[in-house]
Amino acid sequence: MSRLASVILATVATIIASQAAISGAFSMSRQAVNWLSPTMDVRHTSRREAGQIYMPAVNWRFRRVLALVLTFRSSSRLANAYGIAVTGTFLTTTLMLVVLARIQWRWPIWRVGLMGVVFGGLELAFFSGNVVKVVDGGWVPLGIAALLFTVMTTWHRGRELVTARRVEAEGSVADFLRELAASDVLRVPGTAIFPHPRTRPSLGASRQRRAEQDPS
Repeated sequence: MSRLASVILATVATIIASQAAISGAFSMSRQAVNWLSPTMDVRHTSRREAGQIYMPAVNWRFRRVLALVLTFRSSSRLANAYGIAVTGTFLTTTLMLVVLARIQWRWPIWRVGLMGVVFGGLELAFFSGNVVKVVDGGWVPLGIAALLFTVMTTWHRGRELVTARRVEAEGSVADFLRELAASDVLRVPGTAIFPHPRTRPSLGASRQRRAEQDPS
């Protein structure tokens, strides 16, 4: 009876964890598109919720998890990789939170240091305890993380170089707007949106449709 209850509890926990992983992967991949990763197809599945999306490329990558499980073949070897991944995520999240709190939120040093010592110290202890498992499967999440980090930093640096060359050749957006304001421009009814790597879209699809229907 106890074994059956354990199996049921483990199954429910696995379903909850998988749903959280799927939602997190879609959300983070959507935020990383263009600036930190190559462009991917993003399909909005809701007319009301902007965050309800589906990305076929990310969904296809989830199938590789099955291959990973079949490669490890045992829960003990998979637990080594899982331990490194979880404790590494905890430690990285705390470091990013410390930087955000100090630079963006302007927290005092003592407050940031206290948070880093309390949370970071505990997580560093857990991560250090899992370092010995790197050889027995722990190298897999570290290798995947290194690959993703390389792709993201390379893509980000490449976009910076391309944008800088476009600004050098075409001029900045601010200069273009000043020249546009100083010249006589023929205006037509409606609203047009021209995506640019240095700007963000200010109108959604619904607003654009309303503007086209009502030029006034």
